[in-house]
Amino acid sequence: MAAGWGNFYHKGNVREEELKKSCEILGIPGNNCFVVKNSSLQDDPTIIWDKKLCGKVILDYIHEIKPDTILTFDSYGVSGHKNHRSLYFALQYLISDGRLPEGVDVFCLDSISLPRQYFTLFVLDLPVSLMTSDLIVVSPWRDFLKGQHACLAHWSQMEWFRILHLTFSRYMVVNSYQRISTVSSPVT
Repeated sequence: MAAGWGNFYHKGNVREEELKKSCEILGIPGNNCFVVKNSSLQDDPTIIWDKKLCGKVILDYIHEIKPDTILTFDSYGVSGHKNHRSLYFALQYLISDGRLPEGVDVFCLDSISLPRQYFTLFVLDLPVSLMTSDLIVVSPWRDFLKGQHACLAHWSQMEWFRILHLTFSRYMVVNSYQRISTVSSPVT
């Protein structure tokens, strides 16, 4: 599932179309690409969303698409973006409140330091990730190119640092995750 509206720079409609194009490139079915338009969940990198409201929105989509695995940001949100961090806090809330359906695993992406993101060879960083993470995803070359293509579909967000990220960041090739939940009992 991909979600968001991205109206911080008043480009919500443009970014909505870019999201749909990006999902199409990644092979995400259109019925699994959601745009959340909620005045209390506005795109703003300086605002932490209410974890209960955000959790309710997430839970509604979980009930609709019935995933067995959720990948989300960690408590730092990779870049410190408070909306990204809010997703982690909302999922933590759902987990602690026992509201996730049975069989749903939740993993959060490790926020790594800039030297690890840009200045280590991916192959050299892999042993560190293998020792410290619960899940590692390594993208083959074709998926790396597909990921770049999908990110470039978000042209309204392209700035010099994002171009560097797409070209050199470890996140485009190797991603490590920590498990934050395995729900094994039914929700009552």
